[in-house]
Amino acid sequence: MKSSRSSRWRSTSGNPLESLSELYRREFVPLGGRITIHPHQFMLAQTLEYLRMPSGLMAYVVGRSTWGRLGLIVATAVGIHPGFAGSLTLELRNLGETPLTLYPGQAVAQLFFHHVVDASESRPLRKRPGRSTRARST
Repeated sequence: MKSSRSSRWRSTSGNPLESLSELYRREFVPLGGRITIHPHQFMLAQTLEYLRMPSGLMAYVVGRSTWGRLGLIVATAVGIHPGFAGSLTLELRNLGETPLTLYPGQAVAQLFFHHVVDASESRPLRKRPGRSTRARST
């Protein structure tokens, strides 16, 4: 016997992507507007900024602690690879118990940039028992 819950999310065409699109709605929030993320709600948000990462630089996306203390968790594909170009899609989740109002342009995340070192440029470690990795010089 199939669960009624699992069949509730099944698309009539059998395409799982159509089923997912039925769960979400797209909402544009203009500058000067606002959106509220309610307790335990999840949403995807796109950054206003457009990034173009050079080949020698990468970044990590990290939520700001001010929002974290209120319960807002910012997740994404955490690493931004060298050569990436585009705006970021952030996964926002309100784990708090009160609604949070967000405004376009408001800083909810930050980027930590790191230089990328090519493995061929790094110096080998001195031989240590059981160690086979190479160190990266900075």
